[in-house]
Amino acid sequence: MRDRERGDTYIELLIATVIIAFAATAILSALTTSIANSAEHRSLSVDETLVKSYLETTKEVLEAQSSPAFSPNCPMASSYESNATLVAWRSANVPNGYTVEIESVQYWNGSGFVSGCTLNSYPNDGIQLITVRASNNSTSTTLSTAVRDPCYEDVTHSTRTAC
Repeated sequence: MRDRERGDTYIELLIATVIIAFAATAILSALTTSIANSAEHRSLSVDETLVKSYLETTKEVLEAQSSPAFSPNCPMASSYESNATLVAWRSANVPNGYTVEIESVQYWNGSGFVSGCTLNSYPNDGIQLITVRASNNSTSTTLSTAVRDPCYEDVTHSTRTAC
């Protein structure tokens, strides 16, 4: 009967404590990694939402303008950034710590998009490639879309959108 009442030895208690410590460390490490990854994915999600919304707003603004505002002046990113509708959108929709901007405007030259245009060659097809970037301190997302001049004249089909 004395063997049953003896209890656990110091070594057994020490081994049990070490096993519990390793398990607790593993759980805390997994939790910390999960929280860090969640924050990064949340930032990427906000970036993606901002870039898509801003790009759609930019596209709507450009398609609503008349041809002179779209093409003959070969507008660059800074030209669009100063648009009152886009400035108001950024003020109302961009959270603290984030930026969203038109990174580049490229022009279709008949075989591909190029960074600049000349008044004699543009618009070949009345198409611009607008690239928007949203970012914060840790993440960045870029998205591009093509926008067609609403007043583009399709000479092969003799059609022109009324502007």
